[in-house]
Amino acid sequence: MLTKPLLDFKLFHMRGRKDKWNYLIQSVSHALEVLEELVKNKGALGVTELSRELKLHKNNIFRLLATLEARGYVAQDELNERYYLGPKTLSLAQAYEQYSPIFLKSEAPVKAVRNRIDENVYFVILLKDQAFYINGKEGSQPVRAGFKRGQSVPLLQSAGGRLLAALTMSAQDLAALGDAALKNSVEEIRNNYVLITNSLEKEVISVAVPVKETNNRIIGAIQVDAPIYRISAAELINMTTRGLMDYYENSGLKDTLPVALEVERMVAVSKEIQM
Repeated sequence: MLTKPLLDFKLFHMRGRKDKWNYLIQSVSHALEVLEELVKNKGALGVTELSRELKLHKNNIFRLLATLEARGYVAQDELNERYYLGPKTLSLAQAYEQYSPIFLKSEAPVKAVRNRIDENVYFVILLKDQAFYINGKEGSQPVRAGFKRGQSVPLLQSAGGRLLAALTMSAQDLAALGDAALKNSVEEIRNNYVLITNSLEKEVISVAVPVKETNNRIIGAIQVDAPIYRISAAELINMTTRGLMDYYENSGLKDTLPVALEVERMVAVSKEIQM
């Protein structure tokens, strides 16, 4: 399944990944947890701090850090002996932007929506139980929401994550999330393909709409965040859907049947909101 040019989110979340957890190599997993903790902390950490956060023995942490340092993925401050991300992580990030199929696919819809509205625009995917902002373009307004490109949050804390969960997860998996509001709004989301919320970030309103390909496959979601005082929900939905329609038009996808139907739905929703 992973050899496909793009991930089918339903298959990715429901089948493909669950079985692969049985093949985890513990030492590799722990090394990646060290890197993730350094990213999460946004600064240098010592062996004791990493040991406490990851609940691993100090000797294990030290050996993991030594390995990562030898390969250039972490570096140590000689003055305080704390560790931070090394230069090799930058090469990984650059390679992802240059060669990842899903990242390359995210560029055009993000640009099209950002051209329509001067706010923070993101492309969101699901990664296990996280919503990952793999791409985004920041608005130029002097006051704007915090920029989340490259970050991940629990999927319930993201408009894009909640939308993708509602559209791709089974009833059983949705129930397991334990979010009554999402569970109760699934039918509405599946009918309208739009999710809007002002509860995930203080004084910020968020709109999320899915992005589809020719085979009716959802490849991710566009999410737009804006300060609630500057724009109404109706206007934000209207501008977001118009930007995505621009993407479908410019890419030639608008003439394919599944996407054509999607555009019709977006137009209908946009008109209904304006009334």
